[in-house]
Amino acid sequence: MSGIQALLPIKHLTGVKTRLGNILSAEERRQLVRAMAEDVVAALKATKGLAGISVVSHDASVASWAKSHDLDLIDDRGASGLSSAIALAANQAGEAGAAAVLVVLADTPLATANDFEAVIEAHNKADDPAHLILSPSRDNDGSNCLLVAPPGAMTFHYGPGSARTHADEARGAGLAVKQLKRPGIAHDIDTEADLRDLIASTGMLDGHSWTSQFLTTSGIAARLAQKNQ
Repeated sequence: MSGIQALLPIKHLTGVKTRLGNILSAEERRQLVRAMAEDVVAALKATKGLAGISVVSHDASVASWAKSHDLDLIDDRGASGLSSAIALAANQAGEAGAAAVLVVLADTPLATANDFEAVIEAHNKADDPAHLILSPSRDNDGSNCLLVAPPGAMTFHYGPGSARTHADEARGAGLAVKQLKRPGIAHDIDTEADLRDLIASTGMLDGHSWTSQFLTTSGIAARLAQKNQ
């Protein structure tokens, strides 16, 4: 392994996105998470400049899904949470020879190859070889995409306020920090408002993505539109 390794953490596919439980059933949430992950993987596979893509999980169903897409799997068994799992995966990638890791959250279905390539371009143009490229959420609070070079150069701190915490952590570790806002990466899905905004996005219901097809064929888009009337 060399170059930039993408890391896609997916803890599991069941009991997920509980903040959407007031509008989606458990099965709908499971299918939504899978559809969004499909779109993120498609974007990563189309991204130029990546050495490979690793799914980070120890869930059997996620492992099976990763295998069906010919993706590497990093078993995060023993990790205490998302931050610990990413640290484990980043260290493994570094030990395998990766020069950097691109950490992408799986609930960013609007992210495109162009978005990821913009982050990689910022990495390639960085003056300091040790750096963090941070592409935050819409409210600048979350860390939807991080490119860290070298992979084990900093500690990860996912959770509320993680964008600022990651920037502070990186600077404290001697890394140069660049924030790069990309609309596709920025739109993560956690709440009803997020989902409504996603459905309202230009072209989202044109059937050209896994998430688009699911929201349409499941009736969720129509149901939310009716609820809004």
